[in-house]
Amino acid sequence: MRKFSKFEKKVINKILDLHSKYQDICAYNVFFDIHSENTAPSLYGLNPGFDLKFNGTNYELFIDSSVHSQSDFKKIFFGLITDFYEFVFLMDYLVNNFYIALAEINQSPSRSHDGYIPTDFMDANLQKQITKYFSCYLYPTNKLYDMVEHDFLDLEGQEKHEEELKQKKLEFKQMKLEKTQNRQFKITTVIAIASLFSSVAAIIVPIINEKNIVMRNKKLNYLFPMRITPSCLLAYKMKINFLLILIMLSM
Repeated sequence: MRKFSKFEKKVINKILDLHSKYQDICAYNVFFDIHSENTAPSLYGLNPGFDLKFNGTNYELFIDSSVHSQSDFKKIFFGLITDFYEFVFLMDYLVNNFYIALAEINQSPSRSHDGYIPTDFMDANLQKQITKYFSCYLYPTNKLYDMVEHDFLDLEGQEKHEEELKQKKLEFKQMKLEKTQNRQFKITTVIAIASLFSSVAAIIVPIINEKNIVMRNKKLNYLFPMRITPSCLLAYKMKINFLLILIMLSM
């Protein structure tokens, strides 16, 4: 679900405002009007202090030297660049999600007004993206109107987001179930092996006792002379059960 910045909301509202007044909507008009809101009128009307002109291939940015001093040049330039990037990213989203349709404009090269300083150090990729959207008319769809009426909530995006969350929860439950099943399988396997060992021991030990087989290895006899008896078997079983409990707790 996408959230819109204050600048992006201004752009969207301006597009809808121009559309409601049956005016041609192009990126130039939208961008120009937004940046002219707090400027005083000049010889050419509202003057935001910059201009964009098509040179036949790309759009070039000019800054009005009569409005901004040389010391403000960089501040104004980088402020505009930030807005251009945000504008381009917004247009990408609106177009790709069918909130806006584009119609190409047939245009010819134009010149900027006198007193404007050209800026020839704009990023080439940004310049390409600006040219893409500033060379088209923008037509808002009913989907865009619906989104604005719902306080800029992207209902379709929200539904997709909720569906993705639901899918992730199902995957988590499935993973947890598989983990539980694997743990139960391990426990069952350990119990089966321990039971088998106990059963084998229960069969073998009485046979050993009947034949009265005593460990005769001298070293072993010296260290711990012993004879396997039913009490020894019980002790072995208790040890096995104890080890089994430890293994189960560690899983």
